[in-house]
Amino acid sequence: MRFLFLCFAGFFLLNTTANAQSDYILSGASITGFGGHGGPVFEIGSVAGENMFFFGGRGGGTIHFSSGNSFMIGGGGYGSVTSISRQAENGENLYLNMSYGGLELEYTLKYRRAFHLAIRSNLGGGSATESLQSSGSDVVEDTNFFIIKPQAYLNMNLTPTVRLQLGAGYRWVTGSNLSAYSDTDLSGFAATIGVKFGFWP
Repeated sequence: MRFLFLCFAGFFLLNTTANAQSDYILSGASITGFGGHGGPVFEIGSVAGENMFFFGGRGGGTIHFSSGNSFMIGGGGYGSVTSISRQAENGENLYLNMSYGGLELEYTLKYRRAFHLAIRSNLGGGSATESLQSSGSDVVEDTNFFIIKPQAYLNMNLTPTVRLQLGAGYRWVTGSNLSAYSDTDLSGFAATIGVKFGFWP
């Protein structure tokens, strides 16, 4: 997963360098229109050295510039669909589940191209619970936390209103207070796949 993240980061840096003369955010670009999109997201992320699967959705409004780039501001929310288990001192199995959400910002390069890149940042909060059931019921311990998740994406224009996203990033968690898991355990690299339905002028 770390290799996938590094590949996306390298690809993004090469593309940005190649278009450095025409991809300014504030200089030489005017607003040409507004749009919006939203859709489901599936994520696999590292939690405490194991893989945890998440499912959620996100969306927002977009501002489009004459440079061919766009900026989105919106929100999203995600929850784990699998759990991580450990055995407590009394012999019981405890199951860790997580959820998070908040503000989402995304800057997209050359969004009209069939394949194009984007950078996104999630800023918000979440919660983690340890429960006697893998479904998250019978909670034994819970905590809230703050999360920042920067990501890089490869977008593919499937139709005028549908786009596929493949991404990689890092989930940084701070402020949690579980007895068996630290902020570092709840943080980790993540890979995502999502579908966006919307309007791009």
